[in-house]
Amino acid sequence: MKTLKNEGFGSIGSALRLVSEALRANNIPNHLKKAEWLIENITGLKRAFIYLERNKPVSPKEISVLKKYLAMAVKGIPVQYITKQAFFYGLELKIERGVFIPRPETELLVEKTLGIIGPASDSPVVFDICCGCGSVGIAVAKNSDANVFGTDISSKAVKCASLNAESVLPGGRAVFFKGDLFRPLAERKICRADIIVANPPYIAEDEIEEVDKYILKYEPRKALLAEEGGTEFYRRIMRDASFFLKNGGHLICEIGYNQAGKVSDIAGINGFSDICVIKDYNGKDRIVHIRS
Repeated sequence: MKTLKNEGFGSIGSALRLVSEALRANNIPNHLKKAEWLIENITGLKRAFIYLERNKPVSPKEISVLKKYLAMAVKGIPVQYITKQAFFYGLELKIERGVFIPRPETELLVEKTLGIIGPASDSPVVFDICCGCGSVGIAVAKNSDANVFGTDISSKAVKCASLNAESVLPGGRAVFFKGDLFRPLAERKICRADIIVANPPYIAEDEIEEVDKYILKYEPRKALLAEEGGTEFYRRIMRDASFFLKNGGHLICEIGYNQAGKVSDIAGINGFSDICVIKDYNGKDRIVHIRS
């Protein structure tokens, strides 16, 4: 494992170059982007200003933190876990090891949900199933007048989501409960939802070789893998969704790129007929939108 030498940290620009080179030498993918992330975190500068301020000196304290971060980054530990921050839909969220890191492509779930809510909504109720750090539900509540109730089987995830809600969205419009799918909502007799959004685990065991080795090593497998060819959670969610949705409500699920047919079939088996598959900006099937 190659690490940084002690010299060469004189400026932000040189520190960025050295960090990027160290990550590349250790075969870490997206080495420049990750180096920028670490520099942003220690300096407080946004990406563009890193380059505008590239001649600015790096303080001894910043160098010390940067070296600590780099020692973890060269092992492939995600930078989100190193800095304990994740960015999603314009929000800075807290994250920690053991909690699934939100992905940029999942922002499409937020966009579609906000599009359904629209500007003339009347405080709709949104369920965020398999909420993780709360990214989807909090982004929806932040950008609308929705009241969000989220669930996750992971205690760490629910704690993280609750902290993010307190930080980003004070006022209690997004609350999160530990438990299996809809069970915590049923136990608390939460009213039916106008919209259910879900980003459940959907990677099949036989697809595991397609997953980045660092994701498998450091992110929680329970948040990634699903039985029944990756469809386990869609079957369970769609089996019960009609009991938790208002008439005319919406179910919006993120799916794997090759799962549109299977998930649509599951929806049909469970009595849904208004089913739409939505592609992401790379042209891949990304969302199944169902109208009750």
